[in-house]
Amino acid sequence: MPPNLRIVFVGLLNTPDNKIDKVALVVDMRSRAFFEDIQSIVTELTDNTSVNFKLLFLDANDTELVSRYVIIKIKGYCKMAFQKWLQKNAN
Repeated sequence: MPPNLRIVFVGLLNTPDNKIDKVALVVDMRSRAFFEDIQSIVTELTDNTSVNFKLLFLDANDTELVSRYVIIKIKGYCKMAFQKWLQKNAN
């Protein structure tokens, strides 16, 4: 989610009929276009007493990210192929 949408998102969570009590927002720091806004967003969420805000920083090298992406793609392809096989052989 682009960081500048967090105001709308937090506003939706603060509506009286909201039934959501836990949410995770993700910002990919490789998207440098939003990097300048991060400090003010963290400050704003930390200062907001209606939000139980926690910041979690995860880091991985490019090799690890690429290998995870490949595994996810392979699993997705295998699942899709199996579903097609099931549909074809269901009769």
